[in-house]
Amino acid sequence: MRHAHRHVLISTIQHPGIVAIVGDNGSGKSTLAQLMAGWYPDYLPGDIDGTGLLLGVPIGQLPLVEQSPTIQLVQQSPYLQLSGCTFSVEEEVAFGPENLGLHEAEILRRIDEALTLTNCQSLRHRHPGTLSGGETQRVVIASALAMQPRLLILDEAFSRLTSAATGMLLERLQQVGAGTSFSHCAF
Repeated sequence: MRHAHRHVLISTIQHPGIVAIVGDNGSGKSTLAQLMAGWYPDYLPGDIDGTGLLLGVPIGQLPLVEQSPTIQLVQQSPYLQLSGCTFSVEEEVAFGPENLGLHEAEILRRIDEALTLTNCQSLRHRHPGTLSGGETQRVVIASALAMQPRLLILDEAFSRLTSAATGMLLERLQQVGAGTSFSHCAF
């Protein structure tokens, strides 16, 4: 993919696992994350030059709505990722699974699991608009995890967290990935 006269080369990455993609500011890391999350061609302008597969599917072939159950992207600005139509953290985390048409018991199980994993249990009944930046970031990560994606893309998703909260989340994500098909990719 061309990004302002730069080329992005993607190689084979084993699944499951953890991958970190690093580069200078403006090098195209966020564009790559959005491309991987299914934003192209509907929300990401430009042309793809070449081919690539992600989870066995050609990049750019599935609409975002079809990829969202298997690939989730958490970006550095959590406020832009809140649905804006919920009145509690619990409702926010339930929003994605509800839109998958899951049974209520499964939705509640996913909420509990995601809130526990991100240490957000105490935030469950708070309005998303009352949260600090770090709390909001953890809620957005919980919302992505509640979708139970095969791939979780974290694009500077820890930027508003303390080093202790970042360490805790990374450790818990590794535990979730152990023995499953879950992977995450950090930018």
